Amino acid sequence: CAALAAQLGHEDTGCRVLCLRVLGNITAGSEAHTQHVLDAGVLATLVDLFVDADLTVRKEAAWVASNVAAGSDTQIAALLTTPGLVASLARMACQAEWAVRREAGWAIVNTILCGAPSHIDQLSGLAPCVGILCELLSIEDVALLSATLDALEIVLELGGRRAALQVEANRGLDALTDLQLHTAADLVADKARDIVEDFFSQDDDDDLEDSDDEEDLAFFAGGVDADLHMSDAGTVHAAAGGATSAGRPQFCFVSDPALSTHRDGH
Repeated sequence: CAALAAQLGHEDTGCRVLCLRVLGNITAGSEAHTQHVLDAGVLATLVDLFVDADLTVRKEAAWVASNVAAGSDTQIAALLTTPGLVASLARMACQAEWAVRREAGWAIVNTILCGAPSHIDQLSGLAPCVGILCELLSIEDVALLSATLDALEIVLELGGRRAALQVEANRGLDALTDLQLHTAADLVADKARDIVEDFFSQDDDDDLEDSDDEEDLAFFAGGVDADLHMSDAGTVHAAAGGATSAGRPQFCFVSDPALSTHRDGH
């Protein structure tokens, strides 16, 4: 892994892409495999690769990060504490080419699904979690959309009324209402319906209307900044074939592990 990490700054784009794909496949394996990648110092290098001129480099770098986000508590903590990494992922999850946006979205979602509540709280201090999840509710990728709904449920369970306020402020309730009519997957429609019924019932709406607590509005770092908004999910990018990552730890709210963690090799 150290030899691969050393080549991530190579001037040849093809070399950078190849090394990232190998590292991505390693992080799609066990936690022990992922740890070898982290020990090689790859996370800090990813921040620079997120602004690489080549789209494929940016996509592959975000894929590596998304697999680390599906790792152990220690590995998720390492991702969260790498300077600039989460902020870059948050930006790309809302404003990037679809291929890059998809991988960055998985990184944010996996951090919530596989992390402990303390990790989610830490993530919220680095990125507008609710705003990002609400942005992802407009995508067409069923697997990521389903996982996003699982992540949103976790945030609402942990944040309660304050998180619900942020969902409404970011037009998330409108998106959830539309998803109840989702025709591509019954699972998506069912999850959206359950979230609305569980967290946005009439009684809950009354509680939200009665609240004017400014601290509530600051929960999970607020909405997505205007310069992060992206109105169109773009063309759906098909996932590459390969074996699904197995053995990743799951947060207790995840309803379908097969849809909620990363993933396959290229």
